[in-house]
Amino acid sequence: MGVQAIYKDGEKVHRSAIVYNDGKVVTGISQTHTDGQKVEKTLCTDLMGRRVDESYHGIRLLTKVYENGERHTVKMLK
Repeated sequence: MGVQAIYKDGEKVHRSAIVYNDGKVVTGISQTHTDGQKVEKTLCTDLMGRRVDESYHGIRLLTKVYENGERHTVKMLK
């Protein structure tokens, strides 16, 4: 099955490329790989990028930085 976004602006019609699905339903990410890398540091920031600590109330971004430079970020709400 394919999906295409179509937007009409008066007489003008804008169309996106058609995106096809192989029929598999994707509901989320079930597994991530760090290949045994150790976490070098953990950063906790708000949505503006300011450093915050664990006592911060609101949406936080928790970023783990691995020794190979790879980063993994999750959103947390408190």
